[in-house]
Amino acid sequence: MDESNKNILKKSLLVLSEFPKNVFVVANGSDYLKIHKRNMYMLYSIARERDSNFMRSLLSAYPSIQKSEVDYFIANSNGQINRKKNIIHPIIHDILGFFSADGLDFNSVNDRLLEIASLNEKMENIVRDPIYEEVYRKSMALEKKAQQG
Repeated sequence: MDESNKNILKKSLLVLSEFPKNVFVVANGSDYLKIHKRNMYMLYSIARERDSNFMRSLLSAYPSIQKSEVDYFIANSNGQINRKKNIIHPIIHDILGFFSADGLDFNSVNDRLLEIASLNEKMENIVRDPIYEEVYRKSMALEKKAQQG
């Protein structure tokens, strides 16, 4: 991959890393997914070029996310959904929520977006300097060893 495309990838990884804390960096779920899918494609390309099993394992760790979930997250983060909750009596809101087809849970979506952000930060470091692959591999091995006792 040429340096120009790597620079685009690094910047877009950082933009999506910022998203859970600042939803204004992306306009909507469609834009988020367009950037995310392009990033994933480019990361797979680099993993293939470098023959990196570590990058492939990180890529497989990315959680799935849907346009509707990102749109829901943006609306909730902007307070749009919270304003609706305050207008409608809480009990009625809970009943309507129970019958809602979307069944979206803000905390679940937030957790997945934070995981994507964390993986994006790691990948940006690895794309910028391949030495980070070894740094992450060693730190993950130490964490695993510490958990085992």
